[in-house]
Amino acid sequence: MRENYKPAAVELIIEEIAKAADVRANNFKVTPHKLRHTCATVLYNDGEGADLLATAEK
Repeated sequence: MRENYKPAAVELIIEEIAKAADVRANNFKVTPHKLRHTCATVLYNDGEGADLLATAEK
């Protein structure tokens, strides 16, 4: 069953997971936007850039 989360709840969940894993983004809190951007950058750097751009254009 899919649950709907409010944006603030998602931010809190990500922040708690990052804190437990001792992960920081340049000494600032990890946000959903930073997480999404980091995942996209990793995929792009691993050669998946064309797939990302094709998906973004849809």
